[in-house]
Amino acid sequence: MNDCKLCGRNNCLVKDFNTNYSICNACGGSSKENDYEEINDFQKYFSQNDKVMELINMQEENSIPPKTIKQKSLNTSKKDLNPIETKINNKIEEFSKKMNLSSSIKEKVRVLTKKVFDSKKIKFKLLECIIASVIFVVCRIAEEPKTMQEISIQLELDRRAVNRCFNSIRDIIVENKNQIPQTVSGLINAYCDKLIENDNEKLKKLSNEIGDNVCKYELIAGRNPNTIAATCILIGAKLLKLNIGKKIISKKVGTTENTITNAFGVLKEYFESIVPVEYKNDIPLLEEN
Repeated sequence: MNDCKLCGRNNCLVKDFNTNYSICNACGGSSKENDYEEINDFQKYFSQNDKVMELINMQEENSIPPKTIKQKSLNTSKKDLNPIETKINNKIEEFSKKMNLSSSIKEKVRVLTKKVFDSKKIKFKLLECIIASVIFVVCRIAEEPKTMQEISIQLELDRRAVNRCFNSIRDIIVENKNQIPQTVSGLINAYCDKLIENDNEKLKKLSNEIGDNVCKYELIAGRNPNTIAATCILIGAKLLKLNIGKKIISKKVGTTENTITNAFGVLKEYFESIVPVEYKNDIPLLEEN
């Protein structure tokens, strides 16, 4: 190339090898041509190195030094990271350590929590309650059940808030909603036969209706089905004014009075939801010892 870029004349440049500048014989202008020539020589020398060629081409086209290109790439990677996912994963790690959850349960909690957020039906500010609800379900599926109260205490969360959150995402995280009601229903029928040999259909029917509602709203799911069945029978017996108390039920069912008392206490705040309409006026009977 021997043309002057300044005046446009052809074959008028003379190379000054001391300064490495090209001088125009016509206009006297000078221009440093060596950058372009050196890059061309560099390209020829490393023509087989694709990575070097890529950097050279980018530098030539965009005038971006290689260091700047590298830094730009790193910055893009950081931008691609999702801060919300990071926060969710960190919280799952924290809760898993507090509850000493196995790695398999922790991974299932991670997958199910992602499913909740992917549904976009829940607010991120409920993150802790969402993870607690998911832990409750996953532990139950893994046959290592934990109660809502147990989880709430260990994670230092408000149990009522966790219950409300669970009810709002239950359709997303609970796949088989009929499994527990069937189990509890069978136990209620069997225990009612033990408690009252004849004419026990009324108690069975009422206790099963209460049991269906308890399981439907997942109020004390995660507890032993025996405990749920026994507590539903106690509520039914009180509403029907039958002389069947905790002591008798605990002996027939094979659980302790204290266990039934605790479950009964948890359900107190939900009596309006679980007691059938025709017995709503008799709810005050449940407050009596």
